[in-house]
Amino acid sequence: MPIKYTKLEQETIIVYNEADQTAEVYTHSQKLKNRLAKICEARPGDIVLKRSDEASVTYEVPKSWIRVQPKKKRVPLTDEQSERLRNNLVNARATRNINASQD
Repeated sequence: MPIKYTKLEQETIIVYNEADQTAEVYTHSQKLKNRLAKICEARPGDIVLKRSDEASVTYEVPKSWIRVQPKKKRVPLTDEQSERLRNNLVNARATRNINASQD
């Protein structure tokens, strides 16, 4: 019977050092496991499956693939900017509807 892990125990760990050109990615995340498997299938020379069990996988990937990428900071719009964007959207939808009805 497979072990049931709590959400807290289902972790992803990325390990690398300054000497090697690769990093190890250990994960329980189904989304990340699927993504890594697809990449491994498409690019077998770049990524290697090191270990797999019913709950987790470990892949070796190029260290250059590891990124920390924050989302862009949303700048609050002024009332004027919001109104202008709203009007642009209304006009674009109206134009699209007119073009669609002419086809």
